[in-house]
Amino acid sequence: MEPAEKHNSPDSSNDRSGVPTDALSASTSGSSGKRRRHSTAMLSGAILLVALLIVLAGSGVYYLMHRQHASPIAKSQAFITWKSRGIGLTRDDKQAIDDALVEAFNSGEPALSTSGYKGRSEFFVIDAERSGSWAIASVAVRMSPAAAVVATEPIFFIAQRHGASWFLTFTSSAHFCQRLHQLPSGLQGPTDNKYFGC
Repeated sequence: MEPAEKHNSPDSSNDRSGVPTDALSASTSGSSGKRRRHSTAMLSGAILLVALLIVLAGSGVYYLMHRQHASPIAKSQAFITWKSRGIGLTRDDKQAIDDALVEAFNSGEPALSTSGYKGRSEFFVIDAERSGSWAIASVAVRMSPAAAVVATEPIFFIAQRHGASWFLTFTSSAHFCQRLHQLPSGLQGPTDNKYFGC
C-alpha cells in the first residue's frame, strides 16, 4: 500500500520556502515602518535647518541695513540728521561725512564738545555745500531727544575728500586757517578770513 501523498491545502499559511507568510508580512511591515520613521526624522531635521538658516540670513540682512542707514555709531550716543540737502553732495558723501563726524566726536574733538555731556547727542547738518574735493558744513547740536537745540553758533567745519573718505577740519584745529585758504573760491565768503581770525 502506497503512502498517501501530502498536499498543501490552498489556504496553507506556508510558502514554498517553508516560512509562514504571516511572519514575512510582519517583518516587511516592520521594516517599512522603520524606514518611514527614519525618513520623517530626516525631513524634520532638514526643515529645522532651513528655518534656522532663514532666520540667520534675515538677521544678517537687518543688521547690514540698520548699520548702513543708522547714522552713526551707537557706542558714542551721537546721531546725525541732515536738515540741509547738501549742495553737490551724494548720499555716499553724506554717509562718509557722518562717519567722520562720529569719529571726531568719539575722539573728543573740542569743537563738538557739549559741555561734558556724556549721553545722547544729536547733530543737525543745517548747511553743506561741495565743490570738487572740498566741502563746507555747519551743524547744530541737541543733547537729548527732549532737549532744545543748543543755543550757540553752529559748528563750522571744512571737509576734504581723499578717495572715498572725507577728512574734517574744525575751527579748533591749528590747520583750520590753512584749509580755509585752500578752499575753492565758490566756497569762500568775502568775510570768512576775518570772521574766523585767519
